Amino acid sequence: MSLVVCTPDDLDTMQSQVETIFKDVENKNIVYKSLGEDDFPYDNEGLGKVVRLVPITDADTLKVSFMMPSVYEKRAKRIVNYWTHLFGHESEGSIFDLLKKEGLATGLSAGEYVPMESLISVFNISVDLTKKGLEQWEHVLETIGAYLNKMKELGGAQKWVYEENKSLGEMSFKFYEKGSGVDQCVNYAAKIHETDYSAEQLSDIIYKKYAYGEEFDKEALDDFLNQISLDRAIVIISSKDFEGHTETNEEIFNTAYSIARLPDSALKSFVEGKLTWR
Repeated sequence: MSLVVCTPDDLDTMQSQVETIFKDVENKNIVYKSLGEDDFPYDNEGLGKVVRLVPITDADTLKVSFMMPSVYEKRAKRIVNYWTHLFGHESEGSIFDLLKKEGLATGLSAGEYVPMESLISVFNISVDLTKKGLEQWEHVLETIGAYLNKMKELGGAQKWVYEENKSLGEMSFKFYEKGSGVDQCVNYAAKIHETDYSAEQLSDIIYKKYAYGEEFDKEALDDFLNQISLDRAIVIISSKDFEGHTETNEEIFNTAYSIARLPDSALKSFVEGKLTWR
């Protein structure tokens, strides 16, 4: 059990209030369950799919979710953070730069979603499409695949990029901007369960949100990169243009959508993607 309190009161007042309010809450000493020994939640039939759906907002987007083995136990190595930094970059030669020059996209972001910490990691790349990009969505995927191939050609993970991210993390901690107190409490209460409850680890919770706790591990970073594959992904394309062209509706929100296997042409171009970087 964990509790995080955010208050403008002094520590003595806060302690008195907390003890009064929470003294009768029983600590049942429930062990934080690890799902690491459970089966991977997706089989081959559930991946390699493209979903076309009709959104509420009038926006054309493409989202690729790569279902990856969990790297939760290696979180201090910042494996996913390293690759989201590169795949989501907007500098010259980046995925976004290439797509923008071809008039295919107006925005791009990359991030990690961890629905089940010790069971699966979801590596997401989201693209805001132009109408041209919507029509040429397979070429958008090809560009992502070409960038992936370029990372491998350049030798995989680079220590200087890791050190750059490490410095950015330190700056984010030192110049942290205050956010919602409620959000911070929820976030840190969950992170307490990632510690061994020692005073040393508890005191580092806030710092470790930004810091790179371990040295550069090229093997672990490259292993993650080499497992990124379109046949273990789900591609979601959203557009009002799909109205009247979907096959079914989602039960709760009545969202119109259709789902199909990714075409062989998309899978092939992703693997073989070779673009020219200037």
